Amino acid sequence: MKSSFIKRALILLVILCVFLTLPVYSFGQTKGLTVLCIYKSSEGYSDDSNPLKWFFEKDITSNGLRVKYHDFDKGFASLGNLEDIRAIVTWYNGGVVASKDIGINYAKFMINAADKGIKIIVVNSYGAYGYKEGNETKWDLLPYIRPLFVKIGIYFQGFWTNNPNNIKIIYKDSAMVEKDEKQDVTKSLHYQQIIPLREDVKTFLQLQRTDAPPQAGDGKSSVIVISKTGAFALENYVVRGSKVMLNTSAFIREALFYDDGYLNVGVIIGDLDRSETVINNIRYAFKYAKILYDIYSKEKLKGIVAGDLSEYEALVIATKTKSAIPFALIKGYVENGGKCIFMNYVEPDNELNEFIGVKEYAKQIEYFKQGFTLTPSFFMNGVNVPGDDIDCNVRRAIVENDVRVLGKLNTLFDAEKYPVVWERSFKKGKIVYWNTNLLDESKLTRGAIVQSIYRVADIFASGMINVGLIMIDDFPAPWWNVAYKPYRIKYYSDMLQNEKDKFNRKKLEEIIEKLKKLPDETDTLFISDVWFKDILAWQKQFGFVYSSFLIFNYNRDTKADEAGFSVRDFYLSQNGLSTKMGIAALENGFELGLHGYNHMSLTLTKPAEYDSVPWPDKKTMIRALTVSKNEWIALYGESALPFSYVAPHNIIDATGLQALGEVFPTIRVVATLYVAKSGEVEQEFDWTPDNRFYQIPRITSGYYFQDFDKFALYDAFHNFGVISHFIHPDDVFDEMRSKSYEGWLWLKSNFEKEFGTLKQSYPWIRWMTVKDAFYEFVVYNSSAINFKVKNNTLEIYTPGGAGHSYFIRARIPKQHKQLINCSLVQYTPSTGDIVVKTNKYKSAIVW
Repeated sequence: MKSSFIKRALILLVILCVFLTLPVYSFGQTKGLTVLCIYKSSEGYSDDSNPLKWFFEKDITSNGLRVKYHDFDKGFASLGNLEDIRAIVTWYNGGVVASKDIGINYAKFMINAADKGIKIIVVNSYGAYGYKEGNETKWDLLPYIRPLFVKIGIYFQGFWTNNPNNIKIIYKDSAMVEKDEKQDVTKSLHYQQIIPLREDVKTFLQLQRTDAPPQAGDGKSSVIVISKTGAFALENYVVRGSKVMLNTSAFIREALFYDDGYLNVGVIIGDLDRSETVINNIRYAFKYAKILYDIYSKEKLKGIVAGDLSEYEALVIATKTKSAIPFALIKGYVENGGKCIFMNYVEPDNELNEFIGVKEYAKQIEYFKQGFTLTPSFFMNGVNVPGDDIDCNVRRAIVENDVRVLGKLNTLFDAEKYPVVWERSFKKGKIVYWNTNLLDESKLTRGAIVQSIYRVADIFASGMINVGLIMIDDFPAPWWNVAYKPYRIKYYSDMLQNEKDKFNRKKLEEIIEKLKKLPDETDTLFISDVWFKDILAWQKQFGFVYSSFLIFNYNRDTKADEAGFSVRDFYLSQNGLSTKMGIAALENGFELGLHGYNHMSLTLTKPAEYDSVPWPDKKTMIRALTVSKNEWIALYGESALPFSYVAPHNIIDATGLQALGEVFPTIRVVATLYVAKSGEVEQEFDWTPDNRFYQIPRITSGYYFQDFDKFALYDAFHNFGVISHFIHPDDVFDEMRSKSYEGWLWLKSNFEKEFGTLKQSYPWIRWMTVKDAFYEFVVYNSSAINFKVKNNTLEIYTPGGAGHSYFIRARIPKQHKQLINCSLVQYTPSTGDIVVKTNKYKSAIVW
C-alpha cells in the first residue's frame, strides 16, 4: 500500500516538470515569399551573373518563391526591415572584408535577420571571417560571428589546418555532397571545427582532425549541415574548379523547406459556419492523440508555398466552399506527394470534382437515418465497426473508376451513388474525402479524423492512454423487493385497452408477450442471485475492474422535512441487500464511488429534460451530502470514503460542485457524459476550470449498443485508446434500456458478444477503476509525446521515468525488425498496425 502511494505521488510530482515540455499548438505562421541572395561585386559578380543565380535561382522560383539579389559591397541599410524575406542565402569566395566595422555590422545584420525568423543559409565562405588593417589581415571577428552560427545551430570552433595527413572524412551523404565529384581531403586541404548544437541539425559531411588539440575534443567537424533555422556549407567542399560537389538543388530545397522528421499535421480552416466549434473538436482530437499540428486560415497561407507543406504527414481541410481555401496550393502539395483529408463535403466545383475524383456531384444535401458501413481496413487491425442508425447528411456522387470507396450508406437502393467516404491517389499524393458533415462537430467522430490520417499517411503514430472503464450507476442502491413482471404487464395492458392506433396496439401486445416470458423474480433476487454473479463472471472473462456508484435514497427531497435529511430507502431491501452489496463490491475489488444522497441533480435550477427537483441553495446541498458522508463512514469506514462521483442524470452545476468538494475532500473525479443527449453536462477528459476535480466522462452505456454507441466506442478508442462505458443493475426492468423487455439472457448475450469482439481485437486493453484511471489521465494528458521518422526507424520520445509506461500505436510500411527500449503489445501484418509500450525517454521501432 505504501509503495503504491509513493509511486503515485512521484508520478504526480513530475507533472509540473513534464508540463513545461508540452509542445505549443498555434495558428501556422506566414513565412514570406522572397529569398534574399547576397553576393560580392568585388569578386566579379553582379545581379545577372553570380553563383546564386547559376545554382539556386531555378530551384527557388520553381517552388513558388521570388529571388531578390543584393550586393554585399553596397551595405545593408537599403534593405529596410526585410519584409517578406523568408531566407538569406550567401555565396562568397573570400573571407576577408575591408574593415573591422564592415565585418561587425554584417554580423549584426545577419543576427537581426535570424532573430526575425529568417533562415540563414551560408554557402562556401561566410565572407567576413577577417578584415584588413593596413597591410595586415586580422582574424578576431569570431566573437561577433559565433552568435549567428549558434542561431543556425552550430558552433564555429576553428582550429584550422590544411594538412591532409591529419584530416579524414568519417561520414558523408553522397547524394548531397558528391554531385559531380567525390570529396577528397587531399584536394580540399581545409579543416575548421564546426560542432552541431541542436538535435535538429542534420550533418551531410563530417570530418575529423586526427591531431586535434585537447580543446577540440574528438576533432569531429560537421562541415555541411542543414537545420530548421538555416544551413552551412564550408568552402573547399562545395566546388572544386568547374566541378560542383554540393547537390545544390537538394541542398537549397531542404534548407528552405526543412523537415525535422517529427510527425505533424497541417489543418486548413475555410468558411464553415461554426468554425470555432470545428477547430475545438480538432484540437481535442489531436491533444488526446498526441499529434503535433498547425492550424491555418486562408489569410495565414498567403506567405506559404507548396514546399512549406511538405513537412506535414497530412493536411486536414474543413471548408464549405473551394474559394475559401488556397486550392492551387493544396493541389500542388498533393501532386508532389502530399496527403490530404477533406473532413466534410464541399460545395460542387468542376476543378474540385476533378481533383477528388467525382464525375457527377449533386448540390443538394440529402438526409439519411439508416447509418453507414465503413470498410474494415479503415480501422486499426481491420476491425469491423458498423455505423448503424447514425443520422448523416450526404451528397449524391458518381465517382471515377480509380476511386476506392471506404464507406457507403446502409440503404437497399442506390447505395453506390451515396458514398460516405472515399480515397483516391492523385499524381504522387493521396486524398481521403468525407462526403458528409458528420466529422465537423461531433465529438464521437474524433477517432475517425485521426484514423483518416492513418489511412493516407505512409507512416504515422499517436499516443494511447489505453484505459478501459466499466462504471455501474446506482449500485448499491435502494431496492424494493418488487416483482416487476406482473406490475409491468398490468401497466401495458391498461395502455392497450385505451389505445386505438393499430401500430401502437401491436407494439404494446409484443411487449406484453415478452414480459410474460420473463422470470417472476423480484428486483432484489435478480440483482443478488443473477446479475451480480454474472458481472463477477465477466471480471474473469474480460478482465473488468468495476467502479460502482452508491445512491442512498430515491426520494425527491431537496429541502428536508421537519426531521431533516436522513437515509431511509437504502435499508428497505430484503435482508439488508443494499448494505451487503456495498461490502461485496469492495471485497471483489470494485471501487465504491458516490452517486448521491438521492437522485436529484445538485443544481439550483431544474434541468430542462429531467424530472429533478432543484436545491434551494448550497447550504442545503451540504446538509444532505453531510448526511451521506456520515452514513458512508458508519457503513464502510472512513478509509473507504469515495474518490469518484457520478452526477445524477449526469447533471451538476457550479454550486453543486462546490458543495460536493466541501463535504467530500476525498472526491477528485466527477463523471457525467462525453456527449449530451438531453441537456446533460458534457465533459472532456480534463480538469474543471478551477482544477478542483478531474473529469472522466462516460462515452457509451448499456448491455446492448443503441444508435451511435458501437461506433462511438470504437471511435474514442481510435482517438486515444479509451473505453468509458456504464451500466445499471436494473436495466432489464427498463423498457428503453432492455429493448422493450427482451430479458436478461438477451441483454447478457449481446453484451458478451460486443465486448468479446473488443477483447478479440484488442486483448491488451487495461481495465481499471476510475480512481486508478485518474492517475493515468493526469500523467498522460500532461505528458509531451512526439514521434520522428528517420529512414526506416520511428523514434518515440516520452518523458520516461517515474515508473510510468506509455502506450504508442503506429502504422508502419512493413514488419518491424527491431524494437529499441520498448516492448511489443500487438502487431497486425495485414494492416501494418503496431502497438508498443515504453517507459523510456527515447525508444524506436525499426523495420
